[in-house]
Amino acid sequence: MTSVNDNKTSKRIVVGVTGASGAMYAQRLIQCLVDAGTEVHLAITPYGRRLFHDELDYSEVNAQTLLGRDNSQLIIHPHQDVGSSIASGSMHTDGMIICPCSSNTLGSIAAGLGGNVLTRAAQVTLKERRRLVLVAELPPGPRHERLPVPWRVPGDLDRHAVHDRGGHPPLHAVRPVAR
Repeated sequence: MTSVNDNKTSKRIVVGVTGASGAMYAQRLIQCLVDAGTEVHLAITPYGRRLFHDELDYSEVNAQTLLGRDNSQLIIHPHQDVGSSIASGSMHTDGMIICPCSSNTLGSIAAGLGGNVLTRAAQVTLKERRRLVLVAELPPGPRHERLPVPWRVPGDLDRHAVHDRGGHPPLHAVRPVAR
């Protein structure tokens, strides 16, 4: 498969979408990345698909529904395919953003679980010392501080964004931070 990232000036970002509230954040993030010329590899959980249905009334998730047009820069990976290219360190990416990130997914990543393509891609991102950005449904509380969180190592997590359930997504919450 020829990649749009064969041009070394473009970026390649993995985006994960879980079932936490915030479908508009995920859609806006994907739109911004694609509009900036970024190759986006999307890993979406079954609850993430339900989220798009419940919050945005999408019957299916594809480039047409997310971007309003077909676009080869958006590659959607099957949820259970842990052998997918994004689940391997040999595929170079410029990082991963999970938006929105449910507490369940945060716990799976913290525990080192990789049972689906999204959590496996997150594990690979951490292993390869690439940037992992989480847009959590809730601010971290006492229960999260007890977790053996692997991204507490300096540099692993550059931003932890928490979304406001009632408003529109601020752009700064969905822009990757430049290194």
